[in-house]
Amino acid sequence: MATILIIEQRKETLERMTALLTDRRHVTHKSIDGREGYDMIPEVKPDLVLLDADINQGLGMKIAERIKNEHPNVPVILLTTPYKTKEFIDQGMNISVDGFIFIPFDEIDFLTKVYIGLKIRSHINENNIRGERIETLEVSLEQIEAKLKEKDERVSVLEEKLEAERSTDMLTGLLHQREFLHRLEALIYEAVRFEETVVLFLYDIDHLDTINSEFGRAIGDKVLLELAAIVGDHSRKEDIVARFADDAFIVAYKRMREDFIEPIAERLRSAIEQCEIDVDGVRVKFTACLGISCNKYLRSFRMDQKDSPVHEAIIALKNAKRRGTGKIYIHPLTKKA
Repeated sequence: MATILIIEQRKETLERMTALLTDRRHVTHKSIDGREGYDMIPEVKPDLVLLDADINQGLGMKIAERIKNEHPNVPVILLTTPYKTKEFIDQGMNISVDGFIFIPFDEIDFLTKVYIGLKIRSHINENNIRGERIETLEVSLEQIEAKLKEKDERVSVLEEKLEAERSTDMLTGLLHQREFLHRLEALIYEAVRFEETVVLFLYDIDHLDTINSEFGRAIGDKVLLELAAIVGDHSRKEDIVARFADDAFIVAYKRMREDFIEPIAERLRSAIEQCEIDVDGVRVKFTACLGISCNKYLRSFRMDQKDSPVHEAIIALKNAKRRGTGKIYIHPLTKKA
């Protein structure tokens, strides 16, 4: 049993976290105000603080830094959205926060992060006890080095997990838009070097809001997972597949011949149209529009124009949507010089 302080302005999130922790016999204290929550620390003596990074109009990071400075033995996990910038994550790491939980959260992931935070507190307590004993006992250099190595390994594991969470979509396991754009830039560099073609397929599910309202968000998530699986099945290992927006996916194909584009697009459209999801005996079907951009890169290409293929794919998708549901629009081949 541990004492956990939750400082979170989203009441629904706050109550859900409280219920999960209470069910596991933890003592919880909660606040919807960052300053009030900070002032509670000396009284409640928490083993772990879960802190909303956006609380009090974005002051969560400053509150976290103050906690780490004034209460260094208390682990702090920031609650935030999965679309924060790398600079934001780096800032959190620089002030030594002990982890990130992305909202909306998965129950198992949430409890795992809490467990890790409490283990960090346990190790801090153990280290404090050892620190007191060091004053009276001679501790060998080899033991100290072994402990430091063990700690470094734990930090490396946590950093690797954080990096994976930062670059992938929690629902589908695909890359986030930000990570996709980063990898697309590298792909374009390579295409310029060898004067190759890069093709983008941008998918958007038709009427996903209607599916969510009629059948529920869980069924809408199944639709997203089905489309993600279809897109993944029609891509190669060297291609870049990502969730581009709430209801949109994107794939960057390298070295695809122009005469292959339309047949592949038709196969994908057909696979999507044939897909069905069973909802209590009711078959739910869905369609998706597809916008395609195709660019041949020459060595004279300037990298300050690297975002243009994405914009062309977005324009192509809009043209497809104007034509109805399940439509395809291919932007004409462009030579990038």
